[in-house]
Amino acid sequence: MNVDWEVVTKCNYTCKYCEIKDTIVKPVEDETVLRNFINMLSEKYSNTSIYIFGGEPFLHPKIKFILEYLYSLNQEFLVQTNCSNYSMNQMEKINIPINIAISIHPEMLSLKLLENQLKKINNFNSNINVNHIAVMYTGRSSLEYYLHVVKGLEKYNSPLSKKVYFHPISKHRPVDNEADRLDKLRDFIKLSENSAFTKVFKFEKADNGKLGCGAKLWEKMMSGEFIIKGKPCIYKNYILYGPDLKSYTCGYRKNPTDNICQYKVCPLAYGSIDTIYD
Repeated sequence: MNVDWEVVTKCNYTCKYCEIKDTIVKPVEDETVLRNFINMLSEKYSNTSIYIFGGEPFLHPKIKFILEYLYSLNQEFLVQTNCSNYSMNQMEKINIPINIAISIHPEMLSLKLLENQLKKINNFNSNINVNHIAVMYTGRSSLEYYLHVVKGLEKYNSPLSKKVYFHPISKHRPVDNEADRLDKLRDFIKLSENSAFTKVFKFEKADNGKLGCGAKLWEKMMSGEFIIKGKPCIYKNYILYGPDLKSYTCGYRKNPTDNICQYKVCPLAYGSIDTIYD
């Protein structure tokens, strides 16, 4: 069972490739309601690590309460974060162990800013455990950026240098600069299947066995360690909750209140990379 909670859709980054940046759902802030919801999660999914994402989760006004209450129930969780300065400051205020996965976005961080970010990550207090670092693949220029991330961590003798992966820019619905995005997504696939590149770079993958339908594109791209988030319809035993604490079917829904399959615009529904993109 995989359980994801999209706690907020708001983000402090403005990445051009983000598919939910125009999807704003007001998060629940009432602590009694949140407590009841978390109790439900813990009762139903006690043996599952809750994956918390957004948006940027640390923008949730009650993120400290949410994480500390999950911890009080001995409920495992993993928080995906862009590790911006704001988010790191929020983490430092939370006095419990926190497991995080870091998403690094090259278009939002210059190499100079990246160096400062890696230094801060290396100096995290002992309460913060980094599961892995995902660098968004935004084209061939990302290759050099990825190497800067790895070398920057190696400089601090950080074991995280072995946990850096490329993550693809996905396409689930029509977006701006669509042709450019498709080229980059195809390029990601090409590089991830090239042994010359896989000797140097790691490409984030998903457990193929957890795919629940014929999403051939993702099956082609993803066949290993990590689970792609935000698309329950392609997985077995996958639950996704939104900022309003309701379950829904698509992390890339066209409108904030949609809970219906966007079949006509979703490439995952069609089954092969050729019929999706050509």
